Amino acid sequence: MARPPVADFVRRAEPGAPVRKKPEEAKESKKAAVLSAELADAVAAVTASTPGLTAAPFITAMQKEAVARELRHRARLRVARFGLVLSGCLVALHFSVTQILYRAPSAGSLAVHVRDLPAVVLRLYSSVEQPLQAGDVTVVETDRVSSRRIRYAALVTLVLRKPLYVPAVTNGTAAYRQLQESLQTARERELKFNLFPPGQGPQPPELPLLLHASHRAGEPIVVRVPFEARRFTWPWRLEPPVLALRSVNRTLAGDSLERYEASPYLVFGAPGTMVEIRQRMKKARDYIVSVAKEVQLHADVEAVAETPAPDPAVATPPVPADGAEPADGAVPARGAVPADGAVPADAAARPAFDPDAPAITLPPELSPPQKKKTGR
Repeated sequence: MARPPVADFVRRAEPGAPVRKKPEEAKESKKAAVLSAELADAVAAVTASTPGLTAAPFITAMQKEAVARELRHRARLRVARFGLVLSGCLVALHFSVTQILYRAPSAGSLAVHVRDLPAVVLRLYSSVEQPLQAGDVTVVETDRVSSRRIRYAALVTLVLRKPLYVPAVTNGTAAYRQLQESLQTARERELKFNLFPPGQGPQPPELPLLLHASHRAGEPIVVRVPFEARRFTWPWRLEPPVLALRSVNRTLAGDSLERYEASPYLVFGAPGTMVEIRQRMKKARDYIVSVAKEVQLHADVEAVAETPAPDPAVATPPVPADGAEPADGAVPARGAVPADGAVPADAAARPAFDPDAPAITLPPELSPPQKKKTGR
């Protein structure tokens, strides 16, 4: 048996009392309000662009499709605007980092990169003859090829530890060097002709090598070693220094005194050295003069000893008192002097000394001054 219909009893709300809704109904009403607001905007945009359409309570399927397309278009516009803003921010950030904030490698990173370079360069230039010690190193920018490539140069300073010396060839040492040559020639003549008995002749002085200071201790040289810095994104990458392309600002001439320890030497210009140089030069002149005199004396003695004496066995014909010539066939003896005092014809050709005797050449500083010829 069917149940008879029952009427729903609805309590009338008192006027002025608020109507309470469930939480689920409140959320759905809020969503509907939001959707309705967006829908109303979309409908307004569609009806404004399409003539003949009105915002009627019931929207056709075509209008719903147009509203959906409009909503998607607006969403794409919002995404595009956000992408453009984000791209602009990234470009501005990259420009500020690469061109303003991090335009070049930091000084600290450059100093760490070339920290061990002085020790490497020192091994290439220091030696026993020219001892050096490592100094400081500085980095300078030589060329900015682009915003991602920079050329640098590491300037390594090397300091000389000991002074260097070279043989003195200045104008002030010309007389000393000439005297050295003359002294060597005099020694050779003494040994060749045995001029002095052993232990009785003058002792030859010694004129040692004369040195001149070319560089003082503490003088620096600067070695330039190039390298590059490259960047692909934000960080910089420092390439190793190219030692094959290094260059030095100057070269050092000379050696330390250890190289001349095997032979005697004198340092020209050192305190107290000039007095010793003058004394040695005076002794050398005296020795050269003594040798020259002995050579000349031996030459004269040998010339007299080699001249033949007249033979007493050969009879000297008498000289006529009236000065007449001797008879035909009579030849005056060698060395005979005529009564009239005439010099024999062969006396002028007879040498006064041995022609084989060595020539005697005095040094310029010992030669007698020559008189100047004055014409009237």
